[in-house]
Amino acid sequence: MLIAVLEAITGRRTTRQVIDAKASASLAKITRIAHEGKLKTTQVVSITAQMPSPTALEASVRLVVGNHSIPCAIRLDSIANRWVCTDIQIADHLVWP
Repeated sequence: MLIAVLEAITGRRTTRQVIDAKASASLAKITRIAHEGKLKTTQVVSITAQMPSPTALEASVRLVVGNHSIPCAIRLDSIANRWVCTDIQIADHLVWP
C-alpha cells in the first residue's frame, strides 16, 4: 500500500486505483498532489518504515525532484484487515513555493 500511495502522488498510478484504500482526510491531499503534477519527475531515494503497533505503519520517505530533496511522511493503519493511508505529509514549501 505504501508503494501504491507513492505511485499515486507521483502520477505513476491513478488515484482511483488506491481510492478505496485511503481515508477521506488523506484523499484530498493525495489527489491535490497528484493533480498538481509537480512530482511527476520524482525519484524515491529512500524509505524507512516502522511499526509502532501491529496495526500501524509509519514511513519516512525522501523524494528527489530535480536538485531538491523533499521529505515525506506517510501513516498507514490496518482497518478492517486492510491497510489504509490515514495521513500524508509532504514539505509543501519545497514543492509549491
